[in-house]
Amino acid sequence: MLDIISNALSLLVIITAHELGHYIAARRYGIIPPTFSVGFGPTLYAFLYKGTQFKFCPIPFGGAVSIPPAELENLTSRKQISILLAGPLANLVLSICISITMVM
Repeated sequence: MLDIISNALSLLVIITAHELGHYIAARRYGIIPPTFSVGFGPTLYAFLYKGTQFKFCPIPFGGAVSIPPAELENLTSRKQISILLAGPLANLVLSICISITMVM
């Protein structure tokens, strides 16, 4: 049972870091995503912060940051790509930090 809980929490950390990467990059370019969701299914907890509704849902197998397509299309290709790559980059940084912590 402890393995299931620790795996679910690990997934939540990874998903949250990934989605935060997209969210921070979008905010950097002036886009305010309407929703930031971690998990799928019915909302367990939600709050509004700086124009974004942050939602936490019970099924820890994904997440989403909604960015209106019209706002994304107004950006240059370089900015669009940087928003798309910010999620995987956040996961890379997280994995490096965890690896360094485990070696020490």
